[in-house]
Amino acid sequence: MKVSGIILLVFAVLNLLVAIMAASSGAPADAISSKFSGFFMLSVIGGLLYFFGSKKHKRNQGEQQATKGRESFVKRIWAVY
Repeated sequence: MKVSGIILLVFAVLNLLVAIMAASSGAPADAISSKFSGFFMLSVIGGLLYFFGSKKHKRNQGEQQATKGRESFVKRIWAVY
């Protein structure tokens, strides 16, 4: 999810550049407004995917560290016996 969010954010920036170039070259207003709305949609979706992907990644890392802590606790108990 995190990688796809980054990819969508890159596409959003490229779409913004196209909208700026279209505005400077005198393209119709409909084309410019559709490029700007595409930029906003891609940036919102990409930002959400990146945010929730990194949140999921942090949660998975926390679970892995908790599992390692339990395993070392069990090994210490068995070492005593």
